[in-house]
Amino acid sequence: MQTPTLFHFTLNRGKDSILRCPSIKMLEMCTLLIQEKMYSTSRNNPFQNLQKGQLYTSPDDLPNSLQSSVCRNHGYALCAFPSFDDRMLVPHLRIFSSDSNMNAKQCPGIRAFTSVGSSFKDDAKDCCVADNVRRICKLVKLGEETMEEKLTEMNFRPSPQLVVDVLRNTSGHADSTLRFFAWAKSQPQYNHSSVVYNEIVNIAGANGDFEAVGSLVEEMTAKGHYLTERSFSFMLSSPSIRSVTEGLVDTFSKLEYSVRMAAFHSLVSFLHRQSFFGIANWVLKQMVARGKTLNVSYYNALLAARCRRGRYLEAKRLLDEMKKFGCQPNTNSYNYLLGALCKAGKIADVCQLLDMMEKSGHRPDPITYEILIFLACKTNEMNGALEFLNKMITDGLTPRFSTYAAFIKGYFHTKQFEEAYNFVDETSKKDPSADSMNYMLLANLFENSGMILEAQSVLLKMIEKGLIPKFSLCRKVTQNLFQNGKQDMAQGLEYKFNEIRNTINKSIS
Repeated sequence: MQTPTLFHFTLNRGKDSILRCPSIKMLEMCTLLIQEKMYSTSRNNPFQNLQKGQLYTSPDDLPNSLQSSVCRNHGYALCAFPSFDDRMLVPHLRIFSSDSNMNAKQCPGIRAFTSVGSSFKDDAKDCCVADNVRRICKLVKLGEETMEEKLTEMNFRPSPQLVVDVLRNTSGHADSTLRFFAWAKSQPQYNHSSVVYNEIVNIAGANGDFEAVGSLVEEMTAKGHYLTERSFSFMLSSPSIRSVTEGLVDTFSKLEYSVRMAAFHSLVSFLHRQSFFGIANWVLKQMVARGKTLNVSYYNALLAARCRRGRYLEAKRLLDEMKKFGCQPNTNSYNYLLGALCKAGKIADVCQLLDMMEKSGHRPDPITYEILIFLACKTNEMNGALEFLNKMITDGLTPRFSTYAAFIKGYFHTKQFEEAYNFVDETSKKDPSADSMNYMLLANLFENSGMILEAQSVLLKMIEKGLIPKFSLCRKVTQNLFQNGKQDMAQGLEYKFNEIRNTINKSIS
């Protein structure tokens, strides 16, 4: 087979005129790889039934809507369908042709772009990789005893992406897929990536082979890889998530301590992200019943998941459960719940929780104060927010920039622009390290509010202090000054900005 020449075509607004271009000759090997889920405004989109990640290795594998127009009647070779133009709402085809003389004029109504140089080499390489994936998938699906020998005879070098593509397209043949995984691992100069390990764990779990899951988890952890959500995604299609969870708990309980704890943490986090809170709690209780000591980080992960979803009542109950299981909450535990209560506007509950926190011996940290300051600014209680800030500084804690930003934005929200300016000036005296960020935020807010003169004044103040404003903001303010007939002020700002930038650049060099 000749080395293919690559042409890019645009399919015009869902119409299939591209599929009826008679000049495209069919390749000896026809492969269609769907890499992205397609969207189209056309009701008769022939590609709507194609599956993301699915490898179509013959015309018979294609949906009926494509068989007649693509492969049977016209003999077109579609090698990939990889992207989508969001601006035009037009799908893009990548078509490989063995006809090197083909050009755009032979395809009326279609825009064609020929790849040249290094990009052509990359595209030709992609075509070869897709061909390897097709042939490997065929071998794996057959699952013959001589599969490993035939893979070796193919004389190709596996890559993590190639292995992932094969695993995802042969997941229904778990036994031979595991054999391919083992064969790839034995190849020189190749190491499985974290994505590969998580993919094979998902396949083994979907096959109910929890013994293999345990072995794979031990192996990947030893190599510095950890379980992600992909490892547990098979659970979502299981008829009984509870029974699958029980199998995983039994498997993980047999692992070495550090591996076991990491695996349990990943499982509990997955269950919480999928809102299976009841099952996650059951896992924790099973861990305790089996003599496993749970540290506060486990419970904090559960608290964070509940609080993100606004389930602060469940989070409060979990806080009580922690104490029953002998695990004392820390400051982070209270902060998660405080944040959820503040977002929900539960002021009385916030005060009650703060009192509980202090009685349990946990002092507020910068995050605690920031949460309270956010609440005060949100409710326009700027004086109350200042009291929290002063107490925070008295306790020897340094506010974060986001804490200062809450004040500046709060003053702007209540149209107290002079107070915002004064706050930044006063903060500059107490905490000069925050100067640059605070002044930049203030100038940006003035500019966004259309207060160009105030923005220019803040930028000049920065320059006087030896701070360099962002060039993009200076340019916007300068342009607005010019447009409003303030040429002298615009030129003055531009001159000052260039002067300080050149001075600092010289001192660095």
